[in-house]
Amino acid sequence: MDKGTTTYTAIVIFNGVEYTDTLDVEDIESIGHNYDEPVFMWNDDGSNCVAMLVCQNNSTHIYVFGKDNVAITSAVITEATCLNKGTTAYTATVTYNGTEYTDTLEVEDIAATGHTLTHVEAVEATETTVGNMEYWYCADCGKYFSDEDGTIEIGYEDTIVKATADTSEVPLTSKESTDNTDSTSSKVTTNESNKKC
Repeated sequence: MDKGTTTYTAIVIFNGVEYTDTLDVEDIESIGHNYDEPVFMWNDDGSNCVAMLVCQNNSTHIYVFGKDNVAITSAVITEATCLNKGTTAYTATVTYNGTEYTDTLEVEDIAATGHTLTHVEAVEATETTVGNMEYWYCADCGKYFSDEDGTIEIGYEDTIVKATADTSEVPLTSKESTDNTDSTSSKVTTNESNKKC
């Protein structure tokens, strides 16, 4: 920074008349810069960063760290999953007068992995053993799907086909309830007379 200036004034009096003269001298040592914490400015993707130090004594005095003078490191802080992106933390570091300054930017820039689907063939149920419908399963997220593209999610229970001898009671539909007036026919069960192999 520039030195300060002192104005010296000389005064003489002659025959009752006062005479003066002044002299400006730059004799005050500069106080030096007093910088604030740096301001970091990032690209949206974390690939580049610049930093600025602004002097508190004179805001027109700015020290700039160009992108070539800013060290950037990165670390994955959240892994990507089947459906969600992962996050990378980018850290910028600059050093001024022996003091290190850092700033961190988090960016969701790791693409979702998508489902890794295992195809399960349909298995026909028998009288005594359950079967299953054809479905696809993602071991990464534990979800089940009825289509090979993994767009139609179903529950595990939806994949199960009951054994044909299963006598679990099945409620009538509203139409069946209307058509059957006999109270003994209010429920439908699977038994030996309607069992099919």
